[in-house]
Amino acid sequence: MSELFGFITGLAAVMGKSAINMFTGNFLGAFGTTNIALIGVVFVMFIFLMRKAMGIMISLAMVGIASASFPFVAGYLGFSIPTTPQTIVFFVVMGVAAYAAFMIGKYVLKLLGFFTKPAQPQTK
Repeated sequence: MSELFGFITGLAAVMGKSAINMFTGNFLGAFGTTNIALIGVVFVMFIFLMRKAMGIMISLAMVGIASASFPFVAGYLGFSIPTTPQTIVFFVVMGVAAYAAFMIGKYVLKLLGFFTKPAQPQTK
């Protein structure tokens, strides 16, 4: 049992040293200080953009599911909408297109509001 513990401890020590050496020595040693800072900024921007993109994708999926369920709900309420695959795809495409138009319009209005905001007076 002590031999197994010694083996695991030795393996962890070797792996820990090689992982630290690999990260700091080989990878970061090839870049200058400015490049390391730039890589850090680009990495943070990438994480932020991926977070925003995943939020939009989840919202699009929820809109797609709601749009796909519309023909079934409309049929339950008494409307004569067929529940064929063609109508389901039609409503999904229309729902996703309407959501995309809404998101684009929201960003355009925000951008226009930014450009049309009156300048603040300077105080001394």
